[in-house]
Parts: sequence; structure tokens; C-alpha cells
Amino acid sequence: MDKNNDDIEIDDIIQALRRMATETGSLNCLGCGHEHNCSLRGCAVLMEAAEKLGQLNTFDRTHSYTMLKRINTLETENELLRGALASCGQGGSIS
Repeated sequence: MDKNNDDIEIDDIIQALRRMATETGSLNCLGCGHEHNCSLRGCAVLMEAAEKLGQLNTFDRTHSYTMLKRINTLETENELLRGALASCGQGGSIS
């Protein structure tokens, strides 16, 4: 991890959580409600957090771009339809 930067990379957080997961038995472990799911690999909560972050980290950002582009296209088409309906005397009230 970069000690000089306040922003910690997600990969670094995932690695730290996985390292911390094996350090069970601290006061945090007492009565968390998930201790029955802990195993030899360590704390169930920390392992799940690392897993979820890992899944989010693999999200393909091009999906967001593609969806935004499609939404813009649909909004443009909607405006064109409203204009066509308005010119036909329909009032342009479509949702």
C-alpha cells in the first residue's frame, strides 16, 4: 500500500481484509453474530467483505458507458416521438 496517499487501491484493501480474516479471536469476534460461519480460513465477515469487493473490482466499466449511451438514444427517440405526436395533434403526452 502507498503510505503517502490517502486513497487505498481496492486490490490493496482486498489483500488486507484477507490477511486480517485469519487473525480471529479478538474482541471484535465476540458476539458479532456470524462467528458460526468462521472457519480455519478466518473471520466470515472479513472474508465476505473481501469477496464482495473482489466482485465489484472486476465490474467492467464499459457496461456503464454502454448503458448510458443506450439511455441517451432512448431519450432522443422519446423526444422525437413526442414531437411527432404534438404535430399530429395528439398533445405529445407519452411517458
